[in-house]
Formats: sequence, structure tokens, C-alpha cells
Amino acid sequence: MVIKSRVKLGTTEYYVSCDCVYKKKNGHIYLCLRNYANDYYDGGDLHTLLEEMTKEYDAGNAKQYDSVLGFLNDALYIYDNVPFISGITSVFFIENSGKISSSSYISKEELDDYIKENNIVMSDHSNFKLWDGRTWLTYHESE
Repeated sequence: MVIKSRVKLGTTEYYVSCDCVYKKKNGHIYLCLRNYANDYYDGGDLHTLLEEMTKEYDAGNAKQYDSVLGFLNDALYIYDNVPFISGITSVFFIENSGKISSSSYISKEELDDYIKENNIVMSDHSNFKLWDGRTWLTYHESE
């Protein structure tokens, strides 16, 4: 199953895709992240993470990834904050119509290849847990 969540960075809307799977644990069925070490998934926690990431966003902090392409910078910014995604879609709408004029998609694998090929420094997510906001990049001790 793929779950998509909307996030708006600046004036661009993105949909973050997460691969999920149902797993049986301790006799109960849970919706879990596929192919991620800490497989806990909760839509409410993801929503909170995306809200915090949006608050921290500005075009300047996305440019730290050293691309001249806005979509790629934003995709890397999202991936750096939400390390379990399977891909990101950008969506552009026809003004005042609500209809999609175009969309672009980049997968986690494509992002990983770009990061490796261009020596992009990403954050250490070895301790990332969706259920624990203290492990998120957007978390601030003083708040």
C-alpha cells in the first residue's frame, strides 16, 4: 500500500509517498512502514512531522543541497526530514481551476543515487523514530 500525504513548501504542493504494509505483531494487525528499520507508522505522527518541517522551511535552507533545481532541492529537504519516504511528487495546478497542469515524481532510489553521485551531505537518521519528535530534524529542545 502506498500512502500519500500533502505538504506545501513555499508555493509548491508536494505529495510524500510512503510504502506501507500490514504486519501481524503480538496477535494484532498493524500498518507499518515497508523497508524501514523502525517500521512504526502513524498518519497523525506523519502529519505532525510534515507540519513541523513546513514551519522550518524556507528556500534558503533547501538550497543547502547545492542543486540549481528547485524541485530537487525541495525533494532532498523533504527526504532529509522524512527519511522513510518512497518518493515525492510535485504538483502544479492551473490557476483558479483546481485542475492539475503537471506533476513530477522522484523516487527514493533516484534521490539516493543523486546524493551518492554528488557527495551531498545528509543528516544522520540512525536514531530516527516517527513516534519520537525528539529524533526529528525539526525538533527544538527549547520548545
